[in-house]
Amino acid sequence: MIEFRDIHKRYADGTRAVDGVSLSIPESQFCVLLGSSGAGKSTLLKMINGMVEPTSGELLVTSEALNGKTRSRIQRRVAMIHQHFNLVARLSVETNILSGAIATVPAWRIFAGAYPAELRRRAALLAEEMGLSEVQFHRRCADLSGGQQQRVGIARAFLLQPPVVLADEPVASLDPATSNGVLKALRHTARENGATVVCSLHQVDLARAFADRIVGMRDGRVVFDGSPEALDTTASEALYARAGS
Repeated sequence: MIEFRDIHKRYADGTRAVDGVSLSIPESQFCVLLGSSGAGKSTLLKMINGMVEPTSGELLVTSEALNGKTRSRIQRRVAMIHQHFNLVARLSVETNILSGAIATVPAWRIFAGAYPAELRRRAALLAEEMGLSEVQFHRRCADLSGGQQQRVGIARAFLLQPPVVLADEPVASLDPATSNGVLKALRHTARENGATVVCSLHQVDLARAFADRIVGMRDGRVVFDGSPEALDTTASEALYARAGS
């Protein structure tokens, strides 16, 4: 479970990125944070793995309070899927997926490319689940399309079977058809692994299609929390209305 208890984030210039958010996300839920740029989605998301520290409030991840003493332990339970893939383009798909285990593998194995056989088998299985062929598995990531590269990013995130996976605008740079395929693969793999997914999006149609639950944010606050079916036209328009309108 992930729980935000009256979380605030205020920057030195006075910007309130997150303003009094209280929210509980149960295990194995695919939760979409929906809203426009600057709504506070990414800030809230990055708090879960300790990349951003709240100004005040309490945050629990896998039912443990996140603080200075627990941060490194909790970060090992949380994987991240990035908007811009964050792959090493000159390395193979296999090597990029295996990089998801760097924190747990001795340095000499990494430099020698001598990853344990079990990790190699899991990397191959995940690539197959992502729809990547055996030929692509050994190809440089630079030679893949954007959608294929994001599938590599998803496989990397699930390599160590983390209980929590964060996805920060994972399809922002992809076309609609590719976006649907990538989110379908993400949701399927999350369910297969029993993982909780917190995914930030700005596309209402994709949120409705793939979320178990939608948390709508505006100006750092939660202004909608419910099922995809409950996000009607009035609610979605209010979500994207300009501040002060």
